[in-house]
Amino acid sequence: GLGCFGPLGTNQSVRVDVRIVSATHRDLRERVKRGLFREDLYYRLKVLSLDVPPLRERRGDLPLLAEHFLKHFRGAAGAAESGITARAMAALAAYGYPGNVRELEHALQHAGVLARGRPIDLEHLPQEIAGTNPTAAAQGEAGGLQPLPQALLLFEREYLLRALQQVNGKRTRAAQMLGISRKNLWQKLRRHGLLDYSPEAPGDGDAANAAISHS
Repeated sequence: GLGCFGPLGTNQSVRVDVRIVSATHRDLRERVKRGLFREDLYYRLKVLSLDVPPLRERRGDLPLLAEHFLKHFRGAAGAAESGITARAMAALAAYGYPGNVRELEHALQHAGVLARGRPIDLEHLPQEIAGTNPTAAAQGEAGGLQPLPQALLLFEREYLLRALQQVNGKRTRAAQMLGISRKNLWQKLRRHGLLDYSPEAPGDGDAANAAISHS
């Protein structure tokens, strides 16, 4: 019957109530056609199928993922939240992540160890990420272009940082200057991990490098 199976070597049925969650980075339909994956098993597993794009195709998720991983690492270590600088976040947003979300997780863990409780900056990130040029990242290989959503995401983040810098971090004035509602501005700042942005004191350098706290 439904929810029952017969173990090998016995005539008795065993009733179970389980849910199986499986994941793969391969195209199983193609592998079924090529005889590399059992067709009956494929249709037994394929009840609800979700296609999760790689991180490089959903960069809008990156600030929230970074916040989640940083809270997890620092909570496990019993350390206080210290945040990440804007230029480090820009480098993270510009990177391609061939290792997908796990690579982001390991990069932030690496950076957290080196930062030793200070805000994570470029010098704490793995070299392949720290060496990413956020401005040049809008261009692809051989002078081509990145997909428009990625380029727009990078532009929007820099645009918001410049607006906040001009109004000394005052959100109401920033929203008025940008011609959007304060709620819309809040949503954009949250998306880019800029909710706790605060300008640096005069003489401390470019405000775009101010620390962003993830509290």
